[in-house]
Amino acid sequence: MHCLTPDGQVQAPAKRASEWEDLGERSSPSWYLDQLVAEQKRREHQKLIRRWTAGQRPTSILKTDVFEEAHGSDQILFDLFDDASLTIGMDVAFATAWKARQRCPRPAVTFCTGDARGLPIRNNSIGLILSTSTLDHFDTRAEFEQSLAELVRILRPDGELIITLDNAYNPWYYPLR
Repeated sequence: MHCLTPDGQVQAPAKRASEWEDLGERSSPSWYLDQLVAEQKRREHQKLIRRWTAGQRPTSILKTDVFEEAHGSDQILFDLFDDASLTIGMDVAFATAWKARQRCPRPAVTFCTGDARGLPIRNNSIGLILSTSTLDHFDTRAEFEQSLAELVRILRPDGELIITLDNAYNPWYYPLR
């Protein structure tokens, strides 16, 4: 989790946190998806999420990475299950969470910073967790497993956990990058 120091500075524990902050502070990442591709990605993600949740209406939602919400047309959180009583967008980078907040048309969505390896969220409290391209950024298997254990810890017993990972075997992986 990121903490604010008494002088207002963000203190991030992850070794690459400064890289994520630098990226989040950019007005627009130069490599980011073409708008048409981004909108298709958004529609397909939302369609899959709605199908996988089989008509459920989750009351609490967490998205573990809000890079899309901060920078692109591929955001999925702003209008997904907009009747949920708690919707949280989290990112390891304060700058990214801040930009996502500024772009979000729904004032009720909460944005925070946190590291997926140590989530600042109560046990068994989230009904739907969307972890889109978060776990694939860790350097070690232990970090991956620690993060996965944290997601399971905060998931309600009747909840849904949806994880997507970048896949280097996908033929579109490198052209889209």
